[in-house]
Amino acid sequence: ELRKFWRSTGFPPLPHSQADQFDLSTDQQLNLAYVGSVPHGGIQQVRIHWMLELISTVGGKPQYNFTKLDQLINLLSVNGLHPFELMGSVSNSFTDLEDKAQVVEWRNLVYLLAKRYIERYGLETVSQWNFETWNEPNNHDFDNVSMSVQFLNYYDACSEGLRAASPLLRFGGPGDSCHSPPRSPYCWAMLQHCYNGTNYFTGETGVRLDYIALHKKVSSDQVIKQHQDLLADPNSTVNYTLLSNDNAFLSYHPHPFTQRTLTARFQVNNTQPPHVQLLRKPVLSVMGLLALL
Repeated sequence: ELRKFWRSTGFPPLPHSQADQFDLSTDQQLNLAYVGSVPHGGIQQVRIHWMLELISTVGGKPQYNFTKLDQLINLLSVNGLHPFELMGSVSNSFTDLEDKAQVVEWRNLVYLLAKRYIERYGLETVSQWNFETWNEPNNHDFDNVSMSVQFLNYYDACSEGLRAASPLLRFGGPGDSCHSPPRSPYCWAMLQHCYNGTNYFTGETGVRLDYIALHKKVSSDQVIKQHQDLLADPNSTVNYTLLSNDNAFLSYHPHPFTQRTLTARFQVNNTQPPHVQLLRKPVLSVMGLLALL
């Protein structure tokens, strides 16, 4: 059986401090309509960075306004797509996840988020989402949130918040390259923590890890070969389930234009309001053809 591990894409809002203006723009609405229109379920997941930036606090208190995130999740839903990456600082209200009160509140935030979308879309749907940790923690792009080198409190808070909403929700990480030690300390510390660390909330040994998210960025032929080698090894003791996140999100020289995005954006000069056309690239059609395999 050929598992279609490539049915995913993604994007980062720029600047992420104005994520709502990017994620909810007319251009992005059209883009996601194109992405969701790929026939035969050719694309099903959109891995979007900084989604929690769409949540705001109410009066500086641990009460949350989910309106903008609701709009994005609904936009994905109507186009047959699903998220989810737990990344963002939420009105800069989280500053130090070594502080117990903030760790507990992060768990509460994740619980409220998961519970909200289970109630809206049903557990059967939300249990298919791949909840994932903060993108590439070894790059230290934590948006002024102070974390230890392990970011283990954050991981446990996400895990327990999701579990409180439903034990059927999937959660994985670390969403990074995991180069050989001593490089990639966040990756290895998190994996070790999941194996025999102490859960911040329960005190139990080990923390659940439903899938391991790795970012292996090599030349295009190596990307294909490493997947083939994993699946073809008859002596493997691990039943690998592959998911390739960044199709038409990363580009390889010499084809940055054709591979970087699924659609091409053209804005007609001097039109008020600005008139934009998004054109489907061949790669978008290819994703539909691949779904027939």
